[in-house]
Amino acid sequence: MIGHSSLVYSVDAHSSGLIASGSEDRSLKIWKDGVCVQSIEHPGCIWDAKFLGNGDIVTACSDGTTRIWTADSNRFCSDEEIAAYTDLISQYTLSRKTVGGLKLMDLPGVEALQVPGNSDGQTLIVREGDNGVAYSWNSAELKWDKIGEVVDGPGEAAQGQVHDGVRYDFVFNVDIGDGEPIRKLPYNRSDDPYTVADKWLLKENLPLTYRQQVVEFILQNSGQNNFVPDPSFRDPYTGANAYVPGQPSSSSNGNTPEPIFKHIPKSGMLSFETAQFDGILKKVAEFNSKLSSDSVMGTANK
Repeated sequence: MIGHSSLVYSVDAHSSGLIASGSEDRSLKIWKDGVCVQSIEHPGCIWDAKFLGNGDIVTACSDGTTRIWTADSNRFCSDEEIAAYTDLISQYTLSRKTVGGLKLMDLPGVEALQVPGNSDGQTLIVREGDNGVAYSWNSAELKWDKIGEVVDGPGEAAQGQVHDGVRYDFVFNVDIGDGEPIRKLPYNRSDDPYTVADKWLLKENLPLTYRQQVVEFILQNSGQNNFVPDPSFRDPYTGANAYVPGQPSSSSNGNTPEPIFKHIPKSGMLSFETAQFDGILKKVAEFNSKLSSDSVMGTANK
């Protein structure tokens, strides 16, 4: 029996020959001779579905409600309850709908068009009923010009380009193995992959030695294999454009002059105008912890 679009959590059979199945796709499906004869939508995934002795079906939904479904008109609920349930399903569907990769419910209403734009050609997407509509700011006439309805392109919704309410060019699924959960890595083409890697590793509490692997992963999956680091940046220790932990930095074209380590050796205080301070503090804490551990072990061995 093929019909559900997601995981099936429960299947039950009745002496009448009917089969009921509940799924993560929020539907209760009733089957007869291998064919789906009815599908009942729910406002959440269905954890369990069971037949009662009289042929009714009881479902346990993730919204915290147990419902009983019957074919006996004598046990039907009132018209008001049916209307309320239909409205509940409609509201849930609306809350999950996306337009152009954005959640429809997160879009501003048409009242946002009362606020002037900041620059000519600025684009604004607003919610109009069940649709998202794009407008462009016309600075000459001081008004918003309607562009048209926004729809998801082929496969756009599946690309996961929205993360924590912010839209990115890419949101990668990163599997670091060892039974760890999949991590989300958001990235824009205009970002510096080294900076993104640094911030992501610190956020996920992962070793900074993974930095180059993360950068290569970003570049490969974003199609930026020809990326060239910003030539204006110089690592204070190596003089290179990008620092790779545990490895000497080198130039790909061989034209970069040998770095002069003017800061090493150094006595006294050294200040930096820009640095990854979170990373520095984290490594200092790790170093202090290891130093204290080594000191305790040395005392114990005496």
